[in-house]
This record gives sequence, structure tokens and C-alpha cells, in this order.
Amino acid sequence: MSAFLFGVRRGKLTPAEERLRERVAKRHGVCHVYARIPGTGLQSWFEATVGRGFPFDRDLAAAVARDLKAEGAEV
Repeated sequence: MSAFLFGVRRGKLTPAEERLRERVAKRHGVCHVYARIPGTGLQSWFEATVGRGFPFDRDLAAAVARDLKAEGAEV
């Protein structure tokens, strides 16, 4: 299976936002990627190295979004 990318966000993150996203990613066993993409600028997203398909991927993305919202982050 291929990787599952979710929670894409464009724009610059503050250092606190980046730390929060890293912490939440670690809690759920996924990676947080923050990069400057040529032609589109700064973007961040979460990546599960192995996508497991529906409904697992949907539930993972929802759980990460819930944790971010609970800690006051923009989702």
C-alpha cells in the first residue's frame, strides 16, 4: 500500500505550531512534514508511511484533527 497524506496546510507555521503538530503526529505514529515546495511555498502535512485504506485512514485523519483542535490549533 502507498503512503497516506492528510491534513495539508499552506503557509508558515510558528515554532509553537510546528512543535504541537510534531507532538500530535508522534502520538498517532505518523510523520509531520513541513517544507517549502517550489512554486507553491510553505506547506505542512501529516503522512502515514503505510496507508491502510478506508475506514482506517479516515479515522486516523479525524483523530489527528481532533487532537489538534483540542489543543487550540487551526485545522
